Amino acid sequence: ADAAHGAAATEARYRRFMERFWQRSMAEPGRLNLREFDGITSLACSNERLSQTDMNPPFVIVNVDARGQVSSFDPELLAVHTERFGDFTVARRDGGDAGDLDCVLHCLGTRVDE
Repeated sequence: ADAAHGAAATEARYRRFMERFWQRSMAEPGRLNLREFDGITSLACSNERLSQTDMNPPFVIVNVDARGQVSSFDPELLAVHTERFGDFTVARRDGGDAGDLDCVLHCLGTRVDE
């Protein structure tokens, strides 16, 4: 019960922060641009849809975390693990999937010396 209450309180604080951040950014347009707000508002206020971004073609963005896990797409996916889909890494430097890492690096034209 305490953990659920703590999570709810944290979410409430986060929502208040984001609401205040939004209010401040709208009060002084151009002073601070937040990519996510700009993208969401432009889509919400038009009939446009994103068909392609810099984050949806594979390996346009390659991320490596401190544990040597490699992912493509959003860097946030390095920290995501779901019961249904597992994690979103394509390789690991820890030896678990070292062959995958070598393949990824080869495809990117990159070489990492041991």
